[in-house]
Amino acid sequence: MRAHPATKFLKAVDSQTQEMLGQATWLVLDKPLEPEQLEVDGYDTEDDKEFSRLLHEQQMRYRIGASREANGHLLVLDSLAVRAEHRRKGVGSKLIQWGTKIADEMGLDAVVEASMEGAPVYKKHGFESMGKMTYDMPAKFEQRRTPDLLFMKRLSRQNASSSA
Repeated sequence: MRAHPATKFLKAVDSQTQEMLGQATWLVLDKPLEPEQLEVDGYDTEDDKEFSRLLHEQQMRYRIGASREANGHLLVLDSLAVRAEHRRKGVGSKLIQWGTKIADEMGLDAVVEASMEGAPVYKKHGFESMGKMTYDMPAKFEQRRTPDLLFMKRLSRQNASSSA
């Protein structure tokens, strides 16, 4: 899968040891996202491949809807990961702050799909839950576990003050 053209890759590195502590991927959109056909490889069965593709499509509908609602002008936190031994030390917050600063400077809202573990840190940075993400999967996949995620949105400072 190729990176979206608006992708910004960030990494947090310890300045003394040069150890990578975490990473984030932000999309800085200037036009609405469109549904994409995901190319999936490396699965043992066709069912696994189909399940992965459907899961991706179901998750993307939230982003696509938010990007259309914002006329394409939106920041999306595509991924955030912090090494386990460096969690709860502010690494994730710094990576989130990069995007929220850009969002405020550009007057853009930001969205993220948050795990239940990660939701509190996003909330600390102004993201609010828009609800639990749901999945409409075919009956043959009803026994498979889907991710437990919240779709969260943060209004830019400009949008937050105009809606107050």
